[in-house]
Amino acid sequence: MGVQDLVDELAVQVARPVALEDKAWRLLAYSAHEQLVDEVRRETILLRSAPPEVARWLDSLLLDREHQIVAVPANPELGMVSRVCAPVWHNGCVLGYIWLGSERSQLDEAEREALSDIAARLGEVLWRQRALEDGERRARVEALRSLLFAESATAAAAAAREFASRASWPEAASYAVLVAGPGSDAPDELVALGERATRRWDADSLFWLVDGGRLVVLVRLTVWRFAQLENAIALLRELGAGRVGASAPGTRLELAPTGLDQARAALSLAGASPALGSALRWDTLGSWALVLENLGGARPSVPEIVRLMLAAPNGLELVSTLEHALDDPTNVAKTMSELAISRATLYRRLRRVEELTGMSLADGDNRLLLHLALRLWRLAGSR
Repeated sequence: MGVQDLVDELAVQVARPVALEDKAWRLLAYSAHEQLVDEVRRETILLRSAPPEVARWLDSLLLDREHQIVAVPANPELGMVSRVCAPVWHNGCVLGYIWLGSERSQLDEAEREALSDIAARLGEVLWRQRALEDGERRARVEALRSLLFAESATAAAAAAREFASRASWPEAASYAVLVAGPGSDAPDELVALGERATRRWDADSLFWLVDGGRLVVLVRLTVWRFAQLENAIALLRELGAGRVGASAPGTRLELAPTGLDQARAALSLAGASPALGSALRWDTLGSWALVLENLGGARPSVPEIVRLMLAAPNGLELVSTLEHALDDPTNVAKTMSELAISRATLYRRLRRVEELTGMSLADGDNRLLLHLALRLWRLAGSR
């Protein structure tokens, strides 16, 4: 007997609408019913998964208590009436959740026995399906690894065809590569981050692997690709990524290795300068991208001219003031506000920079040289 048959059988035995969702709150099957239970039920059926705000709330309830039937309270704010939930277990793993939709949250003994019996039988069916899916999932991860780390254009083209076939993506799909690190470099945190991202995103549009202490994500984008890319970055940050670097959107999968290079470079810059923030896209880096490209992934040393300024009394104040002034040279008021200093203090510090370096800030080439030196200092770790 299949999943849908078991869901329909349970609906008859308990005389309530029944739904089955996987661990990512994606809808696997649901029974027929004349009236919708609530707005959440309607959206879940239309979207084939729980809305994001509902998924976040369900994650917080810790529903995977072994062999326990849980009465889930109503949540008027989400438009959700009370429900009964039973986790589906097999071989010590939670495979999904059975939902009984009704404002009548109490079950009699016969209904509880029917629910427990169907949950056990569904566990066996889902476990067999999972074994098949796990094999395919591993094959897709290997295809993704072959694509992202291809050593030649020929290898990348072949890997793109293989990945597109396994992921059911068109080879001309719009996509982006993201690289993220958690609050710490613990491997289990990276895996948990990837799993949570899959749960919250469309699982067929987001694939990930762990490499070198970082989570590497390939996400498919559709019509609103720039907005979707921002949403993907925000999702990783919300789920615990300390820093995120993202490539520019691409449309040729065989160029995904270039996207990985871009995402890694953006990640190396994320957090390097307070003005840049901890989540960056390659296509928004401006002149920083040119600096990173020419470094070729190498970590720069601190330029001597910056060392000279830092060695002076209040050297860090001088360097920070110069950086702010060069980043936005036409907005003196903004620089004064950000540094919380007066105009006289600003100009006094800049004169001190000129004295230490022997460079006039009125000279365009001097400003360019100093600005570049400050960027190399930031990439070196701002020490």
